[in-house]
Amino acid sequence: MKAKRILALLTLVSVMLFIAACGRNDAPAPVEPAPPAPVAPVDTTPTPPAEPPPPPAEGVPRDGTLVFGGSGWAGLLNSVMATNIYDQYVNHFVFEGLIWNNMAGEPIPVLATHWEVSNEYRTYTFFIDPRAAFSDGRPLTAHDVSFTHHVMGHPYYDGPRFNHVEDLVGVHEFRAGTVDHIEGIRIIDDHTIEFTHVVASPQHIWNFGFGILCREFYAFDTWDQFMDRIATPFGSGQFVFQEFAYRQWIVLDRNENYWNTDHSINLAGVVMRYVPTESLIPELLTGGIDIAMPQANTDALDATRAADNLWYNLFVANTLRHITFNTTREHLSDHRVRQALAYAFDTEAYIVADTGSPDLRTVGNSPFSPVSWAFPGVDALNNYEFNMDRAAQLMDEAGWLMEDSGFRYKDGERFHIHWLIYPEAAWPGIITGMASHTWGELGVELTIEMFDFATVQTLASVPPAGEGQFDIFQMGWSMAIDPDLSGGLWDATRVEEGAFFSSGFTNDRLIELIDLGATTMEQADRIPIYHEIAYITNYYLPVWVLSNGTQLWIFSDRVNNLTVGPFLTWPNAINQQGTWIE
Repeated sequence: MKAKRILALLTLVSVMLFIAACGRNDAPAPVEPAPPAPVAPVDTTPTPPAEPPPPPAEGVPRDGTLVFGGSGWAGLLNSVMATNIYDQYVNHFVFEGLIWNNMAGEPIPVLATHWEVSNEYRTYTFFIDPRAAFSDGRPLTAHDVSFTHHVMGHPYYDGPRFNHVEDLVGVHEFRAGTVDHIEGIRIIDDHTIEFTHVVASPQHIWNFGFGILCREFYAFDTWDQFMDRIATPFGSGQFVFQEFAYRQWIVLDRNENYWNTDHSINLAGVVMRYVPTESLIPELLTGGIDIAMPQANTDALDATRAADNLWYNLFVANTLRHITFNTTREHLSDHRVRQALAYAFDTEAYIVADTGSPDLRTVGNSPFSPVSWAFPGVDALNNYEFNMDRAAQLMDEAGWLMEDSGFRYKDGERFHIHWLIYPEAAWPGIITGMASHTWGELGVELTIEMFDFATVQTLASVPPAGEGQFDIFQMGWSMAIDPDLSGGLWDATRVEEGAFFSSGFTNDRLIELIDLGATTMEQADRIPIYHEIAYITNYYLPVWVLSNGTQLWIFSDRVNNLTVGPFLTWPNAINQQGTWIE
């Protein structure tokens, strides 16, 4: 894909001049930003989460197709391979796990009727519903469950879900190819399977929520054979995959053979249309789509409230936006440099520029969302309030000194940053536009390179740590219900290709704490562990948490029985709530 190289992307505030080298002595003096205009307070009261709605009455329409609008699908339509939330939306409809969660974030059975925990919380035994079947009617058994876990532990596996099986007894021997079976997985009978872990962890139950693969359909001798089916998902879920046209649409039809006859599927199908972010509101207003999550900003709120055919949910989300530094690059290896870049960016002004209100996002400071019990509090840590003097002081301390050219140098090397962004959302452009101004004043040479979202993932977050083709990239991040950071952005024990750890930052105490948090059973004992993790990550900033999010979900008035929340995505809400279209 052709890259578009730019030195400054967006002039968002008309009184500011964004140039990459505005610190040059021979360049025109940068225009000082005018005092911000007063921002009117915005009613951001979250719409209260509803109790799960009752089953629809007899006579509810069942022939409507719901159309979702969004962007970002990479086409990894496989429950154990997907690396972004858009592909997971598809997977949540097509596949089912042994468990999932309800609106409150509590585990509930799906394929399993129930489960038992024994052996000091190390062993989980699942009892699979004997009715469970794939969409073509073939039974779903413990052998399929075992196969799915063996895929994630396989020597060929290069997806992001190895952390779901890495604590099973014998998985490392299996991954090394020295044994042909994971010792910690035992099939008791067709509908009963047992998993034994090396250590106890409160996180283990959440390892069983990913979709189960059919071993007959996905059987492979080579990894290429497995990947050949990456865009043709087949599972036991409430909907059946029909078609995927890249950057156009994904079509799912109702699973007419759905095994769980206790549940009513009231949609004939789901279509996911590729719609650019800027077109979501117009498409909702004209009825082109039925559901979308546009940027939560005052324009979107005002348009929705003024429309007579839309309704919405607004809530604090279990998400964050981050900027990842490639700390394996020499010029970004010093935490003082990373801190300086944070101080030289006005995060509060960015939030207003992005949303139109200071109330629709909060400044981030840790890996945990405000909806998590592990969140240390907005003011508990350094929020890196905008301070150019402090930024310059830190750069000086790190040995990067300003020269007459207007750039900083160390040992004859100019300080330069290569930043990857994507155009599917507006906020990366807002950030780079603002940073190119203030970082230019700091003496930073900035090159911004634009690719589509999937390509940024391929270049930055898929390669093994240290091998990504970037200095900086930014993305949104959806967090799990449990705050365990194993296998995520900060886990330096996961350096293989396909893992999410891209910064290359290693800290022995952080590694110890992540493991301790994952193996301590009582929540009260885990809270101080995660607060210390928050302090370390906030100080060293390998991943700079820019902001915590508020999500705005907008629905057509044709949509009935659908409530989403911080822990329940729209596909799983549909799966649980019997949504229908008028």
